[in-house]
Amino acid sequence: MTSNAGQIDLDWGDDLPLTTSERGYDVHHRRLAKLVILRWVKRNGWTCPGIGVPAHVSHDLVADHVKPLSEGGETVLGNLRAICRACNTRRLHPQSKLCPDGHRCSRTVPSGSPFCCGEPSGQ
Repeated sequence: MTSNAGQIDLDWGDDLPLTTSERGYDVHHRRLAKLVILRWVKRNGWTCPGIGVPAHVSHDLVADHVKPLSEGGETVLGNLRAICRACNTRRLHPQSKLCPDGHRCSRTVPSGSPFCCGEPSGQ
């Protein structure tokens, strides 16, 4: 850190995380997000279509990229959908659940059916 006539020069290095704008969430994204949510609410009401869970009422809808920006997706109407914040988080950080029969379920919420699961939890 150096001082030059009252100004402070901080060297943060090159490993700072990207800003939201640098990641693609700029004014254009915010405008399209509002439009997507307004269209969804007009057609479907305040419901989330559900990601790994059945559709449910939610007043906390967000615009989600169907194909993420990190995978080459674009911020265009055709690549945005309205889902609730909880489903968006669940989609980003999926956690498998343990089914009643001891199998690790491949779904985020196990149905309880013996056919819903993947590998046994001990394997």
